[in-house]
Amino acid sequence: MIHYDPEHKPTLGTIKEDIMPRNQKSAVRPAEGAMETIMLDGRSVTFVADAIPLERMEFDAENPRVAVQRMVNPEADLGTVLRASVGSRALGKDIEANGGLSELPYVAEIEGKRGPTARYKVVEGNTRLAWYQALREKYPNDPRWAKFPVRRPIGEVDARQWAHLLASLHVAQKESWKPEAKAAFQHSAVEEGTWTDKEVAARTQSTPGAVAAVRAAYNFMRGVYMKAERGKWAAAGEGKFSYFLEAFKKREVAERLREDRAFADEFCRWVGEGRISHATDVRRLPLVLGVAQAVEVLRSGGTFEEALAKVAEVKPEATDGFFKLLAGVETACREADIGEVTKIAGNPAARERFQAARAALERVARFAGVAEESAA
Repeated sequence: MIHYDPEHKPTLGTIKEDIMPRNQKSAVRPAEGAMETIMLDGRSVTFVADAIPLERMEFDAENPRVAVQRMVNPEADLGTVLRASVGSRALGKDIEANGGLSELPYVAEIEGKRGPTARYKVVEGNTRLAWYQALREKYPNDPRWAKFPVRRPIGEVDARQWAHLLASLHVAQKESWKPEAKAAFQHSAVEEGTWTDKEVAARTQSTPGAVAAVRAAYNFMRGVYMKAERGKWAAAGEGKFSYFLEAFKKREVAERLREDRAFADEFCRWVGEGRISHATDVRRLPLVLGVAQAVEVLRSGGTFEEALAKVAEVKPEATDGFFKLLAGVETACREADIGEVTKIAGNPAARERFQAARAALERVARFAGVAEESAA
């Protein structure tokens, strides 16, 4: 819990507790002028609770979550886009019923626009600003919506410190931003030189390899899927990130997506048209890609389940443990050298093992009704 006390000086070990995200209804709004001091990137930063005229507030179009929501229609009014996002309407109703915010956004003074009429960019809390604007328009004479309550820093806050704040609030926690917004954050943190993959991993309780997969998946979603078929599936693209993340976790699939544009386009079509109905199905995509007839099922409009059924029909050892073992025995017998084979005759224990295996196979053949085929 944040303590709004000028004397509050938390340590690095308390940062998670200090800036843990809270529910709008359950948080206690600090009084104007109250201060909080927290550790960001190893340095103390003090914020003061303030109320800034709404006309002096600006959205942060580069905020990772905002950037994801703008992918579908980058030319649309940003406030409209934010209010239309999933879950946003409930937040708006809560703010209106509550008569304002209890959880204050973090803002930064815009460089070059300082002084008594300074303008501020919302680093964290853009959707709350969007609803304040809407409520100001709905109730133009209500003073509650004339000023935007915020946390503004006293002194300079650099890019690494802002990144630490966003990571702690929205990326490291399980209940926070959606996966695609977390991915956008990790991507921008590395691309803009704020952090390395290793630093992102440390801040988000991940690993450098996992961060690399997340960034690759985000790049694919943004640069390939959202533009595929002239943006045919872009409107629903925000909810498809997990499909691409699963793909880039599979080395063989990731390599094909990077190196084969035709396959990348096909994969986008399979996801966009719902032929792969669940993100977790992508984990089994290598099985399908290993059987040409199964791939053809997907290409001809079939579902992933139908493609897997074709795999089981054509290559049963790919999906069934018994047939995988049977295929292994077949390969071992076919590739056995003369020295191994002669052990059967010369070693009683080896001969006994061979006879037992042969009897077991003959028993299976009889049950399966292929004994006569085998004899023939």
